[in-house]
Amino acid sequence: MQVGRPLLVVPPSVRWLDLRSALVAWKDGAEARRAIAGALPLLRKAGEVVVAAIAEDENDRSEMLRRADDVVSWLARHGIQASPMVPERIGNAQIQLDRIAADITAGLSSPALTAICGSGSGCWAA
Repeated sequence: MQVGRPLLVVPPSVRWLDLRSALVAWKDGAEARRAIAGALPLLRKAGEVVVAAIAEDENDRSEMLRRADDVVSWLARHGIQASPMVPERIGNAQIQLDRIAADITAGLSSPALTAICGSGSGCWAA
């Protein structure tokens, strides 16, 4: 999905948008930067924002954390409190993002996750 715009992904059964938690699936690039800028109004309404970046190999993890921290800092300058998340495991972004989503929603009585992404490598949501 090379859309270069914010992409809001929710399950087909959703009747209304619950913004208690938002997951930004981050892979640095021009499309992702345009997408997150376009998503600012939505992210401002979220109760919790997590910026997730997935390392593709062991050497990438520190770089992914730096990039996620950069996005969190940028969001803070726009009045959005967010936290970075780079899993210890590497590779397979789909599986890693599924796990992050499960962790984010574990304490909620009902699933409340909005996924926002905009990288050229595809998009995911729970």
